[in-house]
Amino acid sequence: MSNQRGKHEWQQTALLASILINANRDPKKRPISPDEINPYVKSKQSSGGLRICKQNQAVLKKLFTERAKHAIGIE
Repeated sequence: MSNQRGKHEWQQTALLASILINANRDPKKRPISPDEINPYVKSKQSSGGLRICKQNQAVLKKLFTERAKHAIGIE
């Protein structure tokens, strides 16, 4: 219960902070959302996944075609 209260209070605090920051920001910079300030909100940045490029494209194609064949019973 106290964890939810902390999340709620942080959401309110982050909202107020983002309003203050955006009211006084440089017009050339992008606005800040409350989720960027709130420590309880998970970041929407890259999850560290695999970037597809020419070097690993053949490996991924082989992996997924073999997995698909196995899943539908062809082999």
